[in-house]
Amino acid sequence: TTMTLMIDDLSATSSRSNPLTYVANVDASTDYTHTFVVDNLTSNKMYTYTVMCGDLKSMQGSFKTAPSPDTAAAIKFVWAADLAGQGYGRNPDFTVTHVDGTAMKGGYIVFETMEKLNPDFALFQGKAN
Repeated sequence: TTMTLMIDDLSATSSRSNPLTYVANVDASTDYTHTFVVDNLTSNKMYTYTVMCGDLKSMQGSFKTAPSPDTAAAIKFVWAADLAGQGYGRNPDFTVTHVDGTAMKGGYIVFETMEKLNPDFALFQGKAN
């Protein structure tokens, strides 16, 4: 099965018709996974990406590259660990009030909370069993 990663920048000058494209073959022996090494991206820039595997296509995602080493820039990040600890992470009856006053209920509310903070990146810490 062919897996394809397509990355496009979100700049005003982007034609969006010539994304960076990476292709790999995956199968049961790779658990249908692959790590793509992506080079030559511009610092401090937003990109979109889509992953396709066979006939399946992911939702469009986005990411922002880090500032260059010689550029001072504020970076916002969020951190989460043990997402389902003691059942609170996925309890459908658990409600949390966000700092903006909205109530979030059930599921993995940590993700909605993190998204509302508009971070530059997220760090997830967990343990391997």
